[in-house]
Amino acid sequence: MPLEPGYGGTPVPDAELGWLHRDVRELLGDPVTLLDIYDYEQAFQRDVAGLQFDAVLCGDLQVDDLLRDTYVRDLHRSGPLYDRLWQWAGKYRRHEAKVGVAPR
Repeated sequence: MPLEPGYGGTPVPDAELGWLHRDVRELLGDPVTLLDIYDYEQAFQRDVAGLQFDAVLCGDLQVDDLLRDTYVRDLHRSGPLYDRLWQWAGKYRRHEAKVGVAPR
């Protein structure tokens, strides 16, 4: 199904813009749209997935490692998944978001 014209053209809300790293905001310019963010996140996810698959195939990363909470947080924080984009990377969410389950 093709995307409608303007899909993703919605500007990122100000509250969320505050969580972007300053250099990312400068690079993206104004306005920063959801599509801009989705594109960056998908590019990072592709890069990280390739590295993680290679690590699994080489035996450097075990299934037990993948199931650890610390692995997931480290992947977001110190791994290149979201750390280059968001200041909240690797931290548990403590604020409401448009998508997902309310934090407790």
